Amino acid sequence: MKSKPRWYPIPVTVGSPPGPVLAGTPGKGAVTIQDVPFILRRITWGMATGNGLFNPIGPLAILAAIPDGLFLITIKTDTHVYMAEPCVLSAAFGSGLGFDWIALPSPVEIAPKTTVSVELTTQIDRIYPVGIQILLHGAEPAPERG
Repeated sequence: MKSKPRWYPIPVTVGSPPGPVLAGTPGKGAVTIQDVPFILRRITWGMATGNGLFNPIGPLAILAAIPDGLFLITIKTDTHVYMAEPCVLSAAFGSGLGFDWIALPSPVEIAPKTTVSVELTTQIDRIYPVGIQILLHGAEPAPERG
């Protein structure tokens, strides 16, 4: 069976405007898989400022946008927790600077209509709330052709 690529973004905001955000503050996000199976192959992430909740300017904008990866991450569904303990985001999946993503040990099949939840907890104090985009990369089976 052939497959076709599929991506599922999960936006997460850690903290509330206008800030600051203290270490230990969590943020949560979730996405529901469409009504076909999804084979998860890789997880990447990036930080985003100026997401409508806060718009830092000047030198502080640079500090707020550094993709430091200093967040603990937990990923789970209603039936499965994918991490035995929360793990540092950059250690689990690679740097937010790109080009050095860590592959999953093996593909993970996620059933149709399953909700995948992510919790991120900042490990450092931050000046502003932080927007993080978690991206689930994978594939879904292509329709059979007769």
